[in-house]
Amino acid sequence: MPKLLVRYGEIGLKSNSVRRRFERSLEENIENAFLAAKSQCRIESERGRIYVSIDDPDSATAILRKVFGIVSFSLVTEVPSDMESLKSSVVAYASPLIGDDESFAVKATRQGSHKYTSMDVGRETGGAIFDANESRGVKVNLTKPDKKIFVEVRNARAYIFSSAVKGPGGLPMGSQGKVLAIIESERDNVAAWLMMRRGCKAALLAEDESLAEPLRQWDPYLRAHKTLGDSLETLAAKLKCEAVVTGGDIAHPSLMGKGKEMPQLHPLVGLSEEAILASLESIKAGIPPSFGV
Repeated sequence: MPKLLVRYGEIGLKSNSVRRRFERSLEENIENAFLAAKSQCRIESERGRIYVSIDDPDSATAILRKVFGIVSFSLVTEVPSDMESLKSSVVAYASPLIGDDESFAVKATRQGSHKYTSMDVGRETGGAIFDANESRGVKVNLTKPDKKIFVEVRNARAYIFSSAVKGPGGLPMGSQGKVLAIIESERDNVAAWLMMRRGCKAALLAEDESLAEPLRQWDPYLRAHKTLGDSLETLAAKLKCEAVVTGGDIAHPSLMGKGKEMPQLHPLVGLSEEAILASLESIKAGIPPSFGV
């Protein structure tokens, strides 16, 4: 089965017990996302990396780029990590990728105990690529190559890839509790999305459910509710939410002078309207916003 190497970011900064809990949450979210898409996957993990074996790379890419907690992922070729296997495998991978007269560079990283260093991997595999393709005019350029080949050695296995797909980053959804997000306009979706990115499971309050449609692809199990006569605080309590999220920068009118027990979060404060609208378009398209949050 094709395999994807999944990277996470700030999860790795947590203590061992918290990190492992967050890793399990991320793995469960990946499994649930594939289940919702009626697709299959098999997950393995080690510190700093999660490996997802899949059937179809294209559909898996569409799924994983919307899983919170994933910083990036790459379709990889998995090989043994002894130097001879590395050299032959990297040559087989890189030769069809590098065009005639193009330049290339090998970027290598390593974790574990080996008889070689990361620099050795780059030098030996790069030399093997050059020797195998010298007649095609290929050349080495370590600063601005036409093609980059990445080799990540992790203990007894190594992973070869040439690109990475950006994920939304943040923390695994559900790892930071649950919030009630008020959706009264499309821009409110950005506020809810930002809280989901920070690890919150969101329940939506939306009198017009169509306004919340952009968020459903980011959480296929998302539910929208109406007040049905309940106060905002009562609804939040029923749904076991720990805070209320709005797209505005002041308290929601229904909580004015109230809600001392219910925190109110305003994640769009400090963002320009241009950044908010650009993020909304990315969220609608199923692409993580790129304005630096």
